[in-house]
Amino acid sequence: MIKRYLLLFAVVALPAFAFGQKVEFTKPYKYTASNDDSRNSAKAKAMEEAQAALLQELGVLVEARQKVTTTASGNNKREDFVEP
Repeated sequence: MIKRYLLLFAVVALPAFAFGQKVEFTKPYKYTASNDDSRNSAKAKAMEEAQAALLQELGVLVEARQKVTTTASGNNKREDFVEP
């Protein structure tokens, strides 16, 4: 039974490990700390805000690169997402 789970995990995880790419994104970000912020809390807040801004920008990038193609034959309808 455990061998089946390991085999299933290997089949599912192999494409992610084999074809995945490590990509590093950098984005300049400026955070203005208030007088109430300590040094560590200012660093933590700046990191959270920078990550949120980067994720928002990347989400728009991924969304902009998808294209939907719809094909219909009879009662069947098929929609595919492809990269342009």
